Amino acid sequence: MKLSFLLQREAVTLGVDSGDGSKKAVIKGLLDSLYACSSLKEEGIDPDTILDIIMRREEELPTGVGEGFAFPHARINGLKGFYMLFAVSREGVDFQSIDHKPVNFFVLSLVESSNPNLLLQSRAALMRFLQVAENRRKVLALDSAGAIWD
Repeated sequence: MKLSFLLQREAVTLGVDSGDGSKKAVIKGLLDSLYACSSLKEEGIDPDTILDIIMRREEELPTGVGEGFAFPHARINGLKGFYMLFAVSREGVDFQSIDHKPVNFFVLSLVESSNPNLLLQSRAALMRFLQVAENRRKVLALDSAGAIWD
């Protein structure tokens, strides 16, 4: 699956707001960015509800998978669209990853509960690209979200 089919240009951001330094603050910042750049607000789902769903998922199994990656996500009943945000932090953000290292690459995904395969396909497409160390270095060196998307 081609990344440009999954990820809107506007849904790429450089810089991650770590707020008060908590995982919840990081996810809230990512979610706020996704609301601002997508039609998610038109779904009529309260952002706090989505944040709660994501945080419950984080409590079950943390999505900071190590090696600088985190994949916070939620499956939401009745969601009409698929939403994905790719955020890059050059400095890295504490996200309580399993390897205890900072996270540089965040992929926030929201899918309808009945379509979990889309979540897996989108994550796999990004990981194919980012598994290459040179690609990660290039992305971290870029100075704009538009350049990252390109």
